[in-house]
Amino acid sequence: MKVIVVTEAKKLYDEKKVVIIDVRTPIEFAVSHIEGSYNIPLDEIENYYDKLNKLNKTILFICRSGNRSDLVCKHFSKNDNVFCILGGVLGWEKSGFHIVRSSQKWDIVRQVNLTLGLFLIIFSLLGFFVSKYFFIGAVVIGLGLSFA
Repeated sequence: MKVIVVTEAKKLYDEKKVVIIDVRTPIEFAVSHIEGSYNIPLDEIENYYDKLNKLNKTILFICRSGNRSDLVCKHFSKNDNVFCILGGVLGWEKSGFHIVRSSQKWDIVRQVNLTLGLFLIIFSLLGFFVSKYFFIGAVVIGLGLSFA
């Protein structure tokens, strides 16, 4: 697997010598992404192997921090034109490079986590002060989060 640092990726990006493929979920991509990048989620990337291998440009895979794009790059190990951007979108932004952002401040996953966390607190307090049966709600939510 070949990696490329953010500064080198930005240089190639500015020279229009690369195609950047973001392998995050569509929701994550909608919240923030590199302008001009394409979104092919990790779970759909295998449908694009042939097309991507036939491109005559260098392909840079990116995700939030680099873990998911590492997985994708391993499948393209024989292709000399494929690199994984070290540090992902977080590294890109941390380097001061432009990120396109939606007006939504939090992605849907964080919103769900906040909501379920508040429900856990409410059910726990109700279980302590009102009736012990409210603890069942907290346990159900906790189990649901564990299996998710």
